[in-house]
Amino acid sequence: MRSNDFAFWLQGYFELREEGLPLNPRQLGIVKAHLALVRETEGKKLGGFPEWLQGTLDAMGDQPMDERLLRLVEKRLANEFEHVIDPLYEKGKNKQNLDWLHGGGAGDTLIRC
Repeated sequence: MRSNDFAFWLQGYFELREEGLPLNPRQLGIVKAHLALVRETEGKKLGGFPEWLQGTLDAMGDQPMDERLLRLVEKRLANEFEHVIDPLYEKGKNKQNLDWLHGGGAGDTLIRC
């Protein structure tokens, strides 16, 4: 799994989750396993968002991820899409349409292409 694949995978969680429900220890283990896949696939130290998230999870230990921290992760992930991932797909595409979709133009839910 590459860094961008991980970002899309995690974004799917945020699009489907019910607000107020923390990530439990089993779910955190799954996220950590996917981060390990990124490290294994890319064969290097994680960078950017995955590195930040790994450090955050390491600092948390076995604690569940509360709503406040989930919102911070969601914000950092949105930043990754805006500044790293989306520019890769904007070439030859209608940027206004991408901005509209990503801004929730298709409804109340943020959508990542």
